[in-house]
Amino acid sequence: GKFDDGEKGSPLIIADTIQEIISNTNTEAYKNRQIEACFIEKKYFKELKINTAECEKCQTLSGDFEDYIEQISSSNKDINLFLYIDPYGIKNLTFDIFTTLKENKATTEFLMNFNSFGFLREGFRLLKYTVPKELNTDIDFEEDEKNSIERMDKIANGSYWQQIINDKNGDKINMFKAEELFAAEYVKQLKMIYKHVINIAIKVEKHHLPKYRLIFGTNHHHGVKLMLDKMNEAWYELTPQGNGFAYFDEPDYYATETHKTLDGEILRLTENKIHIQSLIVALIDIFGIKYKFNDYLEAIKNMS
Repeated sequence: GKFDDGEKGSPLIIADTIQEIISNTNTEAYKNRQIEACFIEKKYFKELKINTAECEKCQTLSGDFEDYIEQISSSNKDINLFLYIDPYGIKNLTFDIFTTLKENKATTEFLMNFNSFGFLREGFRLLKYTVPKELNTDIDFEEDEKNSIERMDKIANGSYWQQIINDKNGDKINMFKAEELFAAEYVKQLKMIYKHVINIAIKVEKHHLPKYRLIFGTNHHHGVKLMLDKMNEAWYELTPQGNGFAYFDEPDYYATETHKTLDGEILRLTENKIHIQSLIVALIDIFGIKYKFNDYLEAIKNMS
């Protein structure tokens, strides 16, 4: 719940937001005050419980979150579940978690720190290849003997990652392309469950490989609008100089590499009939968080 320097971590930030909601007297702004948080932590459970002891509408559970996720998601079919997944490494991220959520909940959204860097590093190790220099770092990434090729398949929801690593090991692609392809395929798997998926690369330095991917998934257009705009705001705040810890990669990097423009992609996508929501989703897939939701709308209106 807190960093070593006393700065608040995500549990206390969430707890403060809940307190603001339940204490706000503006009934129009906060019509639904039925909000609760559940923090699941194994390694630092005692510290987290102490730090959140005074927080209203918050409970703390000891263990791995996959031990509780089915219980929480199936306990009340009428609630909206927002899941913030911030694991250490990748071993607890088997893809069947998302399948379980889909089966149990009508309304589920997630925000996840996905360690693509660590996954590929483990992949090279498990496939008995030399770990590329780009993946060798002083940063503490997990090496867990419990990991296996079969478990990595379950995390990725397929064996596609193995071919990507084989191609990199055979010098068919570079490490940046390997990470890009892996992230794109993983997002593709998520899109079988969630209609809207946004991801942004988080880097320590601009020219480094992504440290991890921040991925958001939702089936509601309001959810993607809100998160898209928030990520766009954060990108503009962090991108100019970074913040000493993380750097939001340029969200239109790959679109720029292929010289794609917003107007050009709108023209291309509207050559055949397309629903406006499907058009916006397609544009977000191409340009990510470079634009806010209303920017996409305005560009479409200006060209109609």
